[in-house]
Amino acid sequence: MIRWLRLINFKAFENQLFEFKPLTLLSGLNSTGKSSVIQSL
Repeated sequence: MIRWLRLINFKAFENQLFEFKPLTLLSGLNSTGKSSVIQSL
């Protein structure tokens, strides 16, 4: 299982840490980076 993901200078993310649990949902408005997080995986 992926526990965390750090994005540095990836698309709109300068330096962002995401921590994942056994069930993690991504939600938000358009153009906020949801697809970018999935693409980075």
